Amino acid sequence: MTAQTSSLRVFRAKRPNIIRSAVSLLMLAFASMMFLEADSLMLRGLSWASIVFTLVVIVRLTIRFIAARDVTVTEKGFWLGRGNFIGWDKVLRFGTIDMKRQSFVVFTLVTPPERSGMDRMRLRGLPADIAGYLPATIDASVSELLDYMNRTKRHYS
Repeated sequence: MTAQTSSLRVFRAKRPNIIRSAVSLLMLAFASMMFLEADSLMLRGLSWASIVFTLVVIVRLTIRFIAARDVTVTEKGFWLGRGNFIGWDKVLRFGTIDMKRQSFVVFTLVTPPERSGMDRMRLRGLPADIAGYLPATIDASVSELLDYMNRTKRHYS
């Protein structure tokens, strides 16, 4: 973020509860290792499967924690995470969409960008005119975030 634009408000993204996740994963890891030396081939197989499952969950939680994107609203636009700035003049509208049993605030741009690479994966299953979505936040519900973004866009556009 540049020094010229002061933030009006920062919406913190929801991140997984690290302490609760770490305790659960430690218990699962210890339970997984209990049967590594068992005589039964089935118990050893289940033990290795639990260890692999634990590692997959650890990687997924780490990615979710690191990749959580805060929304910083300024007079000129908003930041998604640390490096994605979108100006108010580029935003056509904000709306909501339900996906994966959760509601999100989505936005469309005046000139829609080409979807390629990670954007294509991240926006898979969404209508073509949607350029992105704002993450679920701790600070506001979906309707409050939508209302705030629309009011701020109207005020500074």
